[in-house]
Amino acid sequence: MQRDLPPVAVVQHDPTVGDVAGNREAILERFNWAADAGATVVVTPELALLGYPPRDLLHREAVLDAEREALSALRRATADGPARQAAAPDVRRLRRAPLLLVRGVADDGRNRRRDDRAHGL
Repeated sequence: MQRDLPPVAVVQHDPTVGDVAGNREAILERFNWAADAGATVVVTPELALLGYPPRDLLHREAVLDAEREALSALRRATADGPARQAAAPDVRRLRRAPLLLVRGVADDGRNRRRDDRAHGL
């Protein structure tokens, strides 16, 4: 039995710890390449925006603000392109909250928003 599976692209880059803007640009470049190649879903590794290990960066509000803005830019990039898997910081629970960015919507399985109020974006 043959199944038609959606084209998925896994994009990898070497993120610089704390360089959220530079990491966002690297992801967007690869996201656009994957979209042009026909991917309908783009997956990036955990901490692709912050870099690994983030350590004290998770306690700096300016860094978290930069990550939220970068996630917002990536969310907007999905408006006309493929879906993108992402993760947003959930500092209250000291974990990463998985998100799916689809057609300009951030979806964590509980809430769907088309604007930057979703998930603190």
